[in-house]
Amino acid sequence: MKFAKSSLLIASLAIAGTTTADVMINEVMINPDGNDPATTSLELKGTAGESFSGVFVGLDADSGKQGTLNNLPMPVSGTFDANGLLTVTINDIENPSVTLILVDNFTDAGKELTADNIADFGITTVYDAIGTADKDSDQQYLLGAALGGADFTFSGINDHDDEPIFAFRNGTTNEWYSIVEHNDTGELAVFDIDANIIDNATFSADPTVNTFGAVNPTLVPEPASLALLGLGGLAMLRRRK
Repeated sequence: MKFAKSSLLIASLAIAGTTTADVMINEVMINPDGNDPATTSLELKGTAGESFSGVFVGLDADSGKQGTLNNLPMPVSGTFDANGLLTVTINDIENPSVTLILVDNFTDAGKELTADNIADFGITTVYDAIGTADKDSDQQYLLGAALGGADFTFSGINDHDDEPIFAFRNGTTNEWYSIVEHNDTGELAVFDIDANIIDNATFSADPTVNTFGAVNPTLVPEPASLALLGLGGLAMLRRRK
């Protein structure tokens, strides 16, 4: 999980405002199979029962187009449910390489957006940001980490070299995972933020099926890990005696 705010971001927000992790992007449909739909789903995570209003923006990360608007700014609003989730419908996200950001306000300044000039776009709060690329050379243009969020390392291994179908956070730890399709077989693989393949069977539910409106899957500890946790707890009890 990469919530650490970079010095670059802090400098850029010295006038604009501050970042917050109170609201985050929890699940997003990036490039579903088949023809691009007119609309797609976005899930946010926040405090149960609280209302929210913000703007969702897609920034191009393709070489030569980096930092330009990939999608029109899309207002999102609603109330977080009992699980702290808010699912909204947005316009289809333009792919492939893109940084998705959730902010409090957005005014098109008619120029490239960087981590240094976000105040020029009327942004005072960056809630979250996640970047994803469909080729290694576009990785350098992702702005998710620079804006206080995270960037997926390109997953172009084992013939999984497309952008994700969708991405989601671990339902417990908030770690990011992406679902990427195999070029030839169509098999879906799960990658973590650093492009490591994660065994589907290690999740509490099938991670290749989106769960908009419900709590996301979590990684189930292996038996050895559970044993270590048990030993740790036993040691703590013995110390207290």
